[in-house]
Amino acid sequence: MKKKIGILLSSPAEVGGIYQYSISIIKALEILNKKKLFDVRYFYTNKIWNHEIPKFGNKFYIRKSITLKILRKLLYLFIP
Repeated sequence: MKKKIGILLSSPAEVGGIYQYSISIIKALEILNKKKLFDVRYFYTNKIWNHEIPKFGNKFYIRKSITLKILRKLLYLFIP
């Protein structure tokens, strides 16, 4: 059974440190998932991420609106 991993990419490239850290996470997941053990889903709010996400990942573009606020609140509920 594949493990599911969801990544929320919401920072623009201008933020710098967060952007670079997110790219490091994407590349690490790409290396770890060579055997297809994970179902990685990328949720992004800026179109620049479309070029950074690898082809094997499931991409979901989210418009910045109430949907993003709800998604963030749901994520914070599951983070201990």
